[in-house]
Formats: sequence, C-alpha cells, structure tokens
Amino acid sequence: MRFKNFPLKSKLVIYIVVGVFLILAVSTAVIISTVTSQEEKLAYQKSIEMASSYANQFDADMKANSAVANTVALTMENYKASNRTEVIGILRISLKKIQI
Repeated sequence: MRFKNFPLKSKLVIYIVVGVFLILAVSTAVIISTVTSQEEKLAYQKSIEMASSYANQFDADMKANSAVANTVALTMENYKASNRTEVIGILRISLKKIQI
C-alpha cells in the first residue's frame, strides 16, 4: 500500500504524531541546553567564591605569621645582652603568648 492510498484520518494522525514528537524533541533539547548552561555558570561562580575564600584565609594566616616573625625580629634587634639562655626564654614567652 502506498502513502497516497492511506485514508485521510490515518495521514492526519501520522502528521500530528510526527509534529508533536518533533516539537517535544526540540523543546527537550532547548531545556537541556539552558539548564546545562546555567549549571556551568553556577559551578564557575561557586568555584570563584571558594577560591576567593581560600585566598583570603591564606592571606590572613600569612599576615599573622608575618606579625609573629616581625615581633620576634624586633625583640631580638632591641635585645643587647648576649645571653643565649635569656634569648631562648624571651622567645618561649613570646611564642606562648602568641600561641602559634
């Protein structure tokens, strides 16, 4: 049987089913593409925020450690005696107060 010989009702059903299937396929592809793009943007933004947070924490830690080093350096710079035991005592007290 050829397509020309099909009844009009069958032809309409075939056209409608094919049309609906195409519309659903295209709309599904558009939705998937949109959602994927949005998820990529959100993941990228989250990674930027996390990197910024880690960088800020690292910077704060480095500043704190630098302050400790500067304090010890200034203390030793202004210490004029040459008694090793006293220097070790000063360092212990300084580091205990700072609580590294």
